Amino acid sequence: MRLCIYEDLRTSGFGPLTLTRPVFDLLCGFGPIDSLHRRHFRPSTTGYLVRPELASVARFRRPNAPVNDSSWLRSTTTILSNSRWLPPAGTGPIALPNEPLLAICRDEIAYAILTPEFLSAISPLTLDDCLADWYGTIPWKEVGGIVARSPGDWLAHNPLQIERDFDAVLPSDGWSRWPAGVSVLGPADRVFIDPSADVEPNVLIDARQGPVVVAAKARIAAFTRLDGPCVIGAGCVLERATIRGGTTLGPGCQVGGLIDGCIVQGFLDRPQDGSLMASAIGEWVTIGPYGWVNGAVIGDQARLAAGINLPTKAVVGAFASMNLDRAPRLMPSYEMIDATGEVEPALWSEIHASVDATLARHDVRPTEPLVNLYRSIVTGKESPRVPAWAKSDREGILRKAG
Repeated sequence: MRLCIYEDLRTSGFGPLTLTRPVFDLLCGFGPIDSLHRRHFRPSTTGYLVRPELASVARFRRPNAPVNDSSWLRSTTTILSNSRWLPPAGTGPIALPNEPLLAICRDEIAYAILTPEFLSAISPLTLDDCLADWYGTIPWKEVGGIVARSPGDWLAHNPLQIERDFDAVLPSDGWSRWPAGVSVLGPADRVFIDPSADVEPNVLIDARQGPVVVAAKARIAAFTRLDGPCVIGAGCVLERATIRGGTTLGPGCQVGGLIDGCIVQGFLDRPQDGSLMASAIGEWVTIGPYGWVNGAVIGDQARLAAGINLPTKAVVGAFASMNLDRAPRLMPSYEMIDATGEVEPALWSEIHASVDATLARHDVRPTEPLVNLYRSIVTGKESPRVPAWAKSDREGILRKAG
């Protein structure tokens, strides 16, 4: 059985996170969304249909997978799975029917099982037209799960997904192992600490509301509290932090203060006190100490000043930079607001230098496909996408900043 995970037009609802990555690379539970699809279907091969501007990045990250490969896609019966679909509990493999079939979740296509004749016209540019043609004409069945339309749907599902992943992914042995001096509330078998993690005495882990996972080489300093369900990614450093339930921290985050019900793609730099709640955060984001963020969506490499107060449902674009204490609700990608409220676009030379400096702190070099993607957006070849509910005119941004 073959699986192809696709992006449709509604991926724009996840901007600016999806400006720099496909939807299926967003984290949910323990890992990226595409891992949920692969675990659900158990395919022999997985391919991807992505926006053309992201194809080189997707190929680099998955060198052995077909990406936007029409000949591969059309060669035999394939399951075409919507990257915004978060599958229900349970796994495949499923029996392939002899005829095409749509799986519908809450009035949207979750996946389609299609024979080669239906796949002959498929490409990243024709996909949405094909989906519209199939809807209502191909036999269908109702399936569970959810089809997310915004980061809010994805955040709301995360606590349940952590629970499911805990039971499905982690090894069955190794429970009840934690360093001396660590206090655990709740069932011991709902806590997993990787043997390579460093957890200091006087850390409190509360698993009464859900499981707690600390991944490889993470370091949890004394006087940190972890409330389940939560996931602390590989190499994270937590200093006097309070992590509330429903939080997934991707790899390499360095954080302190309160993080409540958030998903962070990775490498968040917020080492001192502040509040970060119900927010979806990209990679390599810097938030100064004593900031207050609630219900925000923040793109990759954004920089927020110390003491910043973001309005609820704020959207901060990729590489946006704010030096104000009170920020506007929408900050476009690749633009800067200084302390006087002046808004100006960032230059590619400045952004390139910032990428090098930020990644160098973690001994990481930016890949050529990602740098080319950043350059194409900055120079205007690709337009940043922001959610429809967050759109604002430029004059409104200037008034709020001023």
